[in-house]
Amino acid sequence: MKRVVIIIGMVACLFAVGIGYATTGTAMQTDGEIQCEFLDAISTDNETDKNVGQCLAEVEDSDGDGYNERLTITIGNAYPGYEAHIDFTIINPHAEGGTVESLEITNPNPAEAIELSVTDLTGAPIAAWGTVGGTVAIGVGDGAQPNQVYAFRIEVTVVQNPS
Repeated sequence: MKRVVIIIGMVACLFAVGIGYATTGTAMQTDGEIQCEFLDAISTDNETDKNVGQCLAEVEDSDGDGYNERLTITIGNAYPGYEAHIDFTIINPHAEGGTVESLEITNPNPAEAIELSVTDLTGAPIAAWGTVGGTVAIGVGDGAQPNQVYAFRIEVTVVQNPS
C-alpha cells in the first residue's frame, strides 16, 4: 500500500511539472506581442539557361532577443525580366496562439527597378507551436541598373489572441 501511495505521488508531481511547463508564457511580452520568427526562406528564380542573377534570402535576429523576426532578401546581378520567389515560413514557438498583426516591408529601392508582391498575412492565425507560410514575388523592372545589388527586408509582428 505504501508503494502505491508513493507511485501515485510521483505521478502527480510529474504531471504538475508538465502542466507548469505547458502553461508558462516565458517569451510573452507585456504589450501583447508574441515573439515569433521566420523559420526558413527558400528562393527560386526564372533562370534556366544562364545563371547570372542571384537571390539570397536570410533570416535574422534584428534585436538580439534570439528570435529571427527579420527576413532580408538581396538581389544581385539582376537584369530587366529577372524574377525570383521566396517561400517563407513563420513559426510560433510558444504555448499561446497568435495573429499576424503585420509584415512590415522596408524597400528602399526605386519602384521601377524592383517590384514586390508579398502574401498578405495580416489577420492570419498562428496556433500555439504552429506555422503559417507565405511568398514574396520579386520582379526586376526596366529601371534596374547593371551590376547593382538590391536589398530589402520584411519583419513580422504577431499579437497574442485574446483569452
